[in-house]
This record gives sequence, C-alpha cells and structure tokens, in this order.
Amino acid sequence: GMGGGGKTTLVNDVYRSQEARRHFDHRAWVRVTQKYTAEDLMRRLIKDLYNENRDILPGNIDAMPCDSLAEVLHGYLQQKRYLIVLDDMWHINGWFDELSPVLVDNKCGSRIVITTRNHDVAYLAVESRVLELQPLQEGDSWILFCNKAFWKYKDRSCPSDLEYWARKILQRCHGLPLAIVAAGSSLSYREKEELEWRKFFEGLDWEETKMPMSERVRNVLELSFGDLSHHLRNCFRYCCFFP
Repeated sequence: GMGGGGKTTLVNDVYRSQEARRHFDHRAWVRVTQKYTAEDLMRRLIKDLYNENRDILPGNIDAMPCDSLAEVLHGYLQQKRYLIVLDDMWHINGWFDELSPVLVDNKCGSRIVITTRNHDVAYLAVESRVLELQPLQEGDSWILFCNKAFWKYKDRSCPSDLEYWARKILQRCHGLPLAIVAAGSSLSYREKEELEWRKFFEGLDWEETKMPMSERVRNVLELSFGDLSHHLRNCFRYCCFFP
C-alpha cells in the first residue's frame, strides 16, 4: 500500500502484542532504507535478535564480513520460532537473494513480514499471503478525524457550524490515516471558526486530477508542519540529521 496507509502501524501493533511475544521465541524489526546492503541487514538482525533475548553478541560483530554474518545468523535461527519484520522495503535488489537463504525455514512456525509500497516487492511472498491495505471508509475516516480534531471535547463530536469544512478537508485526505491524523491534529489547535477551517482547506491547493496521491499527503503534512511553533519546527529539522 501507499505511504501513509497504515502498514507500519498495523504490523507494529501485531509485533508488540502480547500474543506475538508469547508465540515467537525471537523477534527482530529492521527498517530497510534504500541504501541497505545484505551485510547491513544481517548485522542489524543479529543485534536485534541477540539483544531481544539478552544473549551475548559474537565478538567483533561490526567488523565481520558478509559470509561470517550469514553463518552466525543462520546458526542462531536453527530450531527457533522467530518473527522478523522488514519494514518499508523499497525495491528488490541483489541483497535479498543473499539474505533469503540465511532465513531458515525450520518448520517451527516462523514468520517474515515485509511492508512495502512496491507491488513487485510484495509478491516476493506467496500471492495468498499478500495483504494490500485499502484507504479507510468514510465512516472510519470521520471517526479518526474527529478523535484528533476534537480531542478536547468530551464527546469528540464536530460542531455543526464546522462540519461542512471538516468534511471538505477530510475528502482531501482520501482515507489515508497519516493525512487524516496530521490534518485533525493540526486543526485541534486552531480556532473553531469557519474562516480558520476554510483557510486550512484552501491551503490544500492541489488539483485533484493532476497531483499524485503521495504529493497530496505531503501537502497535508507540510501544512501541519507550518502550524507548529518555531522551536518545534527546528526540533524536527534537527532530528533529520539522525537516520
């Protein structure tokens, strides 16, 4: 599914659930950047798997060559029921061919979960195991929006004089949770006046038929970012220095 659709949020809820903790002996989560290599991934997986169970890491792990990392990871996963999440995998390249033989199919009920925006990546899995997230339905979108925009209200319901603009703004979010949460959260700190909400709507100034969906989401996020105080915007910019 596309960015902002809730893929990572859904998988994270499962990954952190008590059921998953009880069912799997070992778990690891790696966010796959576009520049990752097989060596990077194996090193990160080894560290996560060992740290999850407080096992002692092999010596000199940061200097190990790729073949040694593969041997360590393959040996560690033998006879273990594990859950590995490869989050936000952008494309198929050579490193996956190197990594896949290392991930042991040990008949213990282990699972590998991949989140991606790319259909080609998704179909690395058996077709019957591919889950494509759809945008939220109108009713669910409205509930999520109101929970964010009117969280200060006891019943979290939209005032009648704002409903027209609230629904117009929500239409521009196209059922994408990230856009809905960003818009609703930003509006929660604005004056509850029609003029303010109309100005917010007019800031979402894309042409419906021309702008790609990813750019529409970015437009909502930029508008919400602009609503932050100066020191918070600087804080976010500072965080961008860290991977």
